[in-house]
Amino acid sequence: MLQAFIITLREGVEAALIVGIVLGCLKRTGRQRWNRIVAWGVFAAILASLGAAYLVHRLEVGEDPRIAIDRCGKLQKKMITLAGCVL
Repeated sequence: MLQAFIITLREGVEAALIVGIVLGCLKRTGRQRWNRIVAWGVFAAILASLGAAYLVHRLEVGEDPRIAIDRCGKLQKKMITLAGCVL
């Protein structure tokens, strides 16, 4: 449990650093009008993260563990494919 917390905390700090760098670059180049777009991107990322967490939680709760593992495996394959297409 502590390991998951530390990893999550580290990822959150990395995300905050990236957003800070982007906002700093926008300020330095005089394009502060784009700050709103960055804020919307952060908001969308948080919503997507919460949605994915909800889906994974729904797959694991109240089912036979073997079925949940099979369904999570299928979801994982779909998410990896989607991430590959996005990149």
